[in-house]
Amino acid sequence: MTGKLDDEIIGVFATFSQRDPSELSLDTEIRDVGIHSLELTEIIMELEERYGIAIEIDTVDAWSSLVRIRDVVAAVDELLAAKTTA
Repeated sequence: MTGKLDDEIIGVFATFSQRDPSELSLDTEIRDVGIHSLELTEIIMELEERYGIAIEIDTVDAWSSLVRIRDVVAAVDELLAAKTTA
């Protein structure tokens, strides 16, 4: 599912940053596309609702670990895998 998940999450970041998805990649740094804490919170909420997961981002370490789009994809992918095995 990761290829599809990659594209879907890049699409969400593209929407929030008002950029074309082709301008973004997994290695794009979130802050480089103008996404800051408020927008990132909205993105996280969107992904939680879309995939029926809960992304724990209530600590400074959790926020600081989300540097690139790849980091968000990995977090969602991990939560979806755990949800599937539960």
